[in-house]
Amino acid sequence: MTTFGLVHGAWHSAACWDPTATVLRDRGHEVISMDLPCSDATAGIEEYVDVVLDALGDAQNVVLVGHSLGGLTATVVADRRHVDELVVLAALLPKPGTAMRDDLLTFDDTFVEGWVERSTRQLVGAHGSSTWPVDAAVNTLYHDCEPGLADWAARQLRPQAWTVVNQPSPLRAYPTVSTHAIVCADDRVLNPASCARLAEERLGARVTWLEGGHSPMLARPEALADALTSGPA
Repeated sequence: MTTFGLVHGAWHSAACWDPTATVLRDRGHEVISMDLPCSDATAGIEEYVDVVLDALGDAQNVVLVGHSLGGLTATVVADRRHVDELVVLAALLPKPGTAMRDDLLTFDDTFVEGWVERSTRQLVGAHGSSTWPVDAAVNTLYHDCEPGLADWAARQLRPQAWTVVNQPSPLRAYPTVSTHAIVCADDRVLNPASCARLAEERLGARVTWLEGGHSPMLARPEALADALTSGPA
């Protein structure tokens, strides 16, 4: 039996994993998900990592999954405790010793064409945080979800503070762990080719491509569960 530790991305909560968690549990696996302190402007990388480590506790046979911005946190967690496999799902990856914001400035292909226009729909909140109006979130994050599910997911989003991307990564080197990158062919946020390239270059990851958009944990839970349980090639 595998324990899947599911780390959400920006704006989200553990609830975004519910459809995939149900599939994994039905297949006999344990699932641990957690709410990162994304709305807390004082919370940085260490606070995010501590939440995940606390949630995992002494769990064994862990496959740790980081979605989108959750790739930053999950990669550091995999350097702090043993996991059987690290999975980066449509994910941003940290560069040791470098703030994510600075690292992103070194590439011109991280985000898909049209992201800049979509991102301007975000609403600015306290301390420079941001969130999404429902229609813009559906169009950007959940365009391939069933409409009722997409609407529900968009209404679960929380403000995201950005301290976590402004702090240098505490990594001194990338973790030496078996890594699996899952990239989404019709992602409207991150360029899947860039995700695949960086995962291979930085983490030595094997790469699986899924059809669909940025949120397969909601839109394609069965297909995502298949990919998560596929094991090393």
